Amino acid sequence: MRRSVIALAFVFALGSATASEKTDVLLTVQHWVAAANKGDMKGFVALCEEQSTIFDDFPPYEWHGVGACANWWRDNESLGKTEGITDASVVLGKPLQVYITGEHAYVVTRDEFVFKAKGKPMKQKGSIHTIILHKSNLGWRITGESWAATSLAAPGTAGAPAPSTQ
Repeated sequence: MRRSVIALAFVFALGSATASEKTDVLLTVQHWVAAANKGDMKGFVALCEEQSTIFDDFPPYEWHGVGACANWWRDNESLGKTEGITDASVVLGKPLQVYITGEHAYVVTRDEFVFKAKGKPMKQKGSIHTIILHKSNLGWRITGESWAATSLAAPGTAGAPAPSTQ
């Protein structure tokens, strides 16, 4: 009987650790997105591993290696100026998938990207956001991220396909 109680306590302890790890992973994602929404490049980059990879829907579409997060930030800022994009923010949706294996985590959310394009309010609804994390001595850090827009529409209108250059 005593072994059963000890085994049961161990199972509950593992469950708590897993819930704690999931909470830590999701908090890192939330802080990373919050830093981006505030225009806090230092905070954004600080939550990235030195070596990371980002895929996004604007040229050059891929940033990888040392400084990838800072390079993506720079190119995103440049695109915003060129395209007249202002007041940009990401609204994180509920996680669709959260997998944690040891020091590695995989998170998928369906998010909204709200912004103004040349003063006109716009919203990407239901964009698929995939974030990969690694646990280091600094805690959970972003090692990879991808963004896939599924619609583009002015707020209050039906979603339309994202524009294509083809």
